[in-house]
Amino acid sequence: MLTAYVKIGLAEQIGESRLPDEPWFQRVLRDYFPKPIAQRLAEALPDHPLRRQIITTCVVNDMVNRGGITFVFRAEEETGADPATIARAYTVVREVFGLPEIWAQLQALDNQVPTDAQHIGYREVRRTVDRAVRWLIDVRFPIGDVATEIERFKPIVDKLAPKVPDLLRGRERENRYAEVDRLIGHGLPRELAMRITNLLTSFLLLDVTEIAVANDRPPAEVADLHFALSEQLSVDDLLSAVTDLPREDRWSALARAATRHDVYAALAAITTAVLNNTDPNLLATERMTQWAEQNPERIERARTTFAEALSRDPVDLATLSVALRVMRSLPV
Repeated sequence: MLTAYVKIGLAEQIGESRLPDEPWFQRVLRDYFPKPIAQRLAEALPDHPLRRQIITTCVVNDMVNRGGITFVFRAEEETGADPATIARAYTVVREVFGLPEIWAQLQALDNQVPTDAQHIGYREVRRTVDRAVRWLIDVRFPIGDVATEIERFKPIVDKLAPKVPDLLRGRERENRYAEVDRLIGHGLPRELAMRITNLLTSFLLLDVTEIAVANDRPPAEVADLHFALSEQLSVDDLLSAVTDLPREDRWSALARAATRHDVYAALAAITTAVLNNTDPNLLATERMTQWAEQNPERIERARTTFAEALSRDPVDLATLSVALRVMRSLPV
């Protein structure tokens, strides 16, 4: 019942927006009908009297079914965006990361693996949806043309996502394979467990794309440097500490989300700095060394602060705020 009310409310809001008339979403109308009918009546579909209602209903159903009944509300709270903007961002994420194929693989496991294993798989995919949608709204706002955004990110994500396991280093690689083992332990097949685990790490490729485009550099070069810096600066541990922060009320939840965004933004700024101030002919680890030699005192201070902050129990918001302040003060 609650799900139905959520869908009705979102359909009213999105139906009043321009979204059902936007070019990319016309394919939603085509996909709604059986393929033979859609092909035979292709020219007549744009004049269907319920065109806008069908598109709106399909978009809302998919977003709520996959993102959860609180997905849009939480995204509104954290970004201030309206439901139509959130739906556009969700659609971009859905297409860029190839989520329909992963959902289909999870659904195909019905009656083959424990239900809890499927639920865990769906939940892990939702984590990527949550973070990537908020990133798109924060970084690419306003999202006016869904097709353009997909064309901007998808080719690079498609090319680099399979290489992410090799880009990871040190503790981040260990954490990745520990997560794969956890999902396998719950009953998911290894290949699917690896693909789902790869999703959240591949989220960093959105920043890689932005940096590569802005600086006219090969995405593979940027990705290698970005992941190397992530490991060097203990970003995975920082993000884990953010995830462990309490969400006792609206403001603590918003502070948690803002802190996570700041970690990603600081890492992107540092990657850009190293990219533009070191020798591109060097390996990523050598470029980090060169950058560190240019700024020894600040970088050593940052490493010391990160180690001290992450050793606290618990790591609270005040601790993370100090660590982030030091991270943002690194030369950019």
